[in-house]
Amino acid sequence: MYALFDIGGSKTRVAVSKDLETLVGEPVLFETLPQFDDQMRRVAETVHALTGGETLTGIAGGLKGSYDRRTGRTGIVPGKDSWADKPFADQVESLVGVRPIVLNDTAVVGLGEAHRGAGRGSHILAYFSISTGIGGARIVDGVIDDTRIGFEPGHQIIDHMSLSRLEGLVGGAALEARSMKRPRDITDPEVWEEEARILSIGIHNTILHWSPDTVVLGGSMMQGIGVRGILIESVIKHVQNLRAIFPIFPEVPAIKLAELGAFGGLYGAMVALKKAS
Repeated sequence: MYALFDIGGSKTRVAVSKDLETLVGEPVLFETLPQFDDQMRRVAETVHALTGGETLTGIAGGLKGSYDRRTGRTGIVPGKDSWADKPFADQVESLVGVRPIVLNDTAVVGLGEAHRGAGRGSHILAYFSISTGIGGARIVDGVIDDTRIGFEPGHQIIDHMSLSRLEGLVGGAALEARSMKRPRDITDPEVWEEEARILSIGIHNTILHWSPDTVVLGGSMMQGIGVRGILIESVIKHVQNLRAIFPIFPEVPAIKLAELGAFGGLYGAMVALKKAS
């Protein structure tokens, strides 16, 4: 039996798999707890409940914030001050009996999309999560590309005068601060069209930097349900307009909406475990 986790800034998902192809039952979803020790206990209790006493062979998943793979310790976790510099890998191992494979929470979703979602068959995939903030990862031939620190496309500067970052203009937290409304309550199509236009600048820049053959966009801001959310068609249109103005690359790569929804990180964790076995 294998355990899978996806620990984001607001939500945590835990599931199990017997064959690293399918999930056993429904994943368990709960609020990510502010205190590190409480969170670790909750994850362990959930894993034990889902395995039903079966021996755990491996565990893997995504973790919000920075993580030192050499020491197994957390770095800066946005919004979770008590999580800083904690022995995450040691804690998981002591609680469930197996040392975890830990990836960045956005990168592990990108890995899932590369193998089981909208990025299937891509040689170079650029994955973006547009949610409360903006994260991203570059996946090459089905493997998360190597980095010295990590991927931070959401922090690219879009406006040289104000030094505004992409995340500060398009992320859900920034939109809520400007509009004084939760993004899911905004129904004005002009607001979402402007969000798509600004996002397209970041996507255009990333295409220049990473040269992908596919771009996959996921996250809660990309729902496109009715009049709420950024529409993938609008992003494609604006990227094409930018490419026409700045014809640096010969064509716009495929830009797709993520397919795995809330479970992308769990599928990515299965991929990570399969590659490690």
